Parts: sequence; structure tokens; C-alpha cells
Amino acid sequence: MRKLCNFAASNGFIIASTKFNHKHEDKVTWNAPGGRYSTQIDHILIREDRQSLIEDVYTEKAANVETDHFMVVAKVRIKKTNQNKKQSKKARWSIDKLKQEEVRAKYEEEMEKELESQESGMEVREKWMKLKACLNKTAQNVLGTEQKQKQTQWWNEKCKELVRRKTEARDKYMKTGDDNDKENYRKARNEANHGIREVKNQWMNHKLQTAENQMKNNNTRKFYQDIKKMNTIKSTRQTTKMKNKHGKTAETEEEEKQIWEEYFMTILTEDKTQRRNLGVGQEEERCERNEQISIAEQDIKEIIKKLKNGKTPGPDGINNELIKYGGDRVVKEIHEIINQIWDMEHVPEEWGIGAIYPIHKKETNRYVTTIEASPCSTPHTRC
Repeated sequence: MRKLCNFAASNGFIIASTKFNHKHEDKVTWNAPGGRYSTQIDHILIREDRQSLIEDVYTEKAANVETDHFMVVAKVRIKKTNQNKKQSKKARWSIDKLKQEEVRAKYEEEMEKELESQESGMEVREKWMKLKACLNKTAQNVLGTEQKQKQTQWWNEKCKELVRRKTEARDKYMKTGDDNDKENYRKARNEANHGIREVKNQWMNHKLQTAENQMKNNNTRKFYQDIKKMNTIKSTRQTTKMKNKHGKTAETEEEEKQIWEEYFMTILTEDKTQRRNLGVGQEEERCERNEQISIAEQDIKEIIKKLKNGKTPGPDGINNELIKYGGDRVVKEIHEIINQIWDMEHVPEEWGIGAIYPIHKKETNRYVTTIEASPCSTPHTRC
């Protein structure tokens, strides 16, 4: 201990594990064989100018492993960055239920009831918001939300029993320190490890067989979902500073936003050169021809039928299936909205919102010119 103190003093460290007031049993890190005595021999050091980051240090005796040392735990205060802020997650509807005929019939019936109260003469934005609310409300009542499954789906009663036996054997050995109890603990630990591994392998084989059958049945969406759930390795997102077209690195979030704005203004702005060259007579003829056009309800119905299933919804959270299986009344509402938009030449502001995900195509991801924009679907792209 004296050598540790001299090392800490000469290098500007403090021994954080001796700084906080705890009971003796909460500071002990090692038990002598046979439980003759216990002491604190494992420590945590930190630079003296950073000691305020550690809020507490204590020992944790719940680690069920064969060792006479206890785990030392430190509570550290870390400042979170803006990039790690959690965004509010939208509800994900159980769309797979719509594959059942009785569920589809019930969903269409509920949509008919919800849309009966729709008032006439509303503006485009208000009409769309009412339809969106009806779609979400009916999806909530009929389909419900997807329940997130735990990563350890394979953990069953057999695993719990094996762990319970191992814990009891360890507790007995820690109290007595007897060699026979130590051997019993080793046996219980090995049985638990082999039994849990066997249960997990059986579950994994069953999942792989299920995924193989889904691939044979062309259910690729469900196949990739199951593969993703079985993959327990979570990827880490690497964040780097962006550079503008002049090579200057963005130091603040506002500067990064400015770089993205300039980039998307360049690649997404409409080329109006051809429109400027259009003659006055041609422009008037085009406007007159557009005024005479009316979109038929049957055309809207055919387009809705062609919508693909299993696609990720846009920022509005509405899946294609919610519109496809909403019945004739949903088709009628969308037909009225589209014609109203055509006549007024104005779309709801929400339809102009899209989620754009940058896909890095080269080794460097610091210049926006090496990125291809991949826009997510928005409501107005469906019809």
C-alpha cells in the first residue's frame, strides 16, 4: 500500500477508492482463504485534477465467478454530447397482422367509422391531418404496436435453475472456505455453463431454421429482421467533423448544418433554365391545359394498389399497408386531397419533410461531396 501511495503522489494521482465513506464490508475487495480476514487491496486511481468526475466507489459482491476478489465499481460523471441525444421514437404498428383476412376486414370497417365524421369544405392541410389521425388511431385500436423482444429470448426456467444452484454453492463456499464446498461450486458452475450454452444453441438452431424457411418463402423482410435480432454485436457509430468545399473543418453544429444546406441546395434545387426559355404563349397554353385536367378516383385506386408492402414509413409514421387496406373510403379521401392540391397548387407543409440519410461511398467521410443522399419516403411520394 505504501508503494501505491508513493506512486500516486509522485504522478499526480489520488486513490479514489479510499475517498468515500462506506461500511467495512462495502470497501473490502479480497477475502483470505478460509475467511480468516478481509482487506482492501484493489483500488481505482484518477488524476487529481479530474477527481470530481468520480461520484462514488464501492465493491460489488454479486459477480458469480470463482475468485476471492470482489469487483470494484466506480460511478463516473461524464458530460453527454449533443450527438448522443435520444430522439423520440414513433410507434411501430404491427403491420403483419394485416395479412390475416379477418384483421383486414376489421381494419377497413373501423376506418369507415372513423371517416364518417369527416367534415366537408376543409383546407388541404386540415383534411390531411384528419386523415392521418384516423389512420393512426385505427392502427392503434386494431393492430397495436410491435413489442420489442429481449435479446435473451432463449433464457428460460432451466437457465434460472442452473444459475440458482451455482449461486447457492458459491455463497456456501464464500462463508466456509472449505475445499469440498469449493469443489461443489466448481461442479455447479460447469453444469450451469454447459446447460446454458446448450439452451442457447438449441434456440439459435431453431431461429436459423425459421429464417431459412422464410427465405425459401420469399419473406425477405421477416428474414432480415430475425437475422438482425440474432446479431448481438451492436455497431458503434463513428462521428467525424465535416469539411466544406473549401476544406475548412466545421467546429460547431451550426457550421455543419450550413455545409449540409449548401450541399443539398446544389444537388436538389430545380433547374429553372428550361422554364425561363419557355415562351409566353407556351406557358399560357400549358396552364390552360392543366386547368382542364381532373384526376380520376380510379387512377388513385390503381396507384394505391401498386404500393409495395414492407416499406419503412416516412416521418409521418404511416405505412403503405395502412392506406392499401383502408378501403374505398380512404381512396375517396386521398382522391379529394390530391384534386384539391392540383387545383390550389399547394401541398401540406408536412409533405415537404423527409428524412435524408448520408451514405458514405468512399474512404473519407469528411467531405459532403463523397456522400450520396438517400431520402426516406415522404407522404406525397405515395400517390
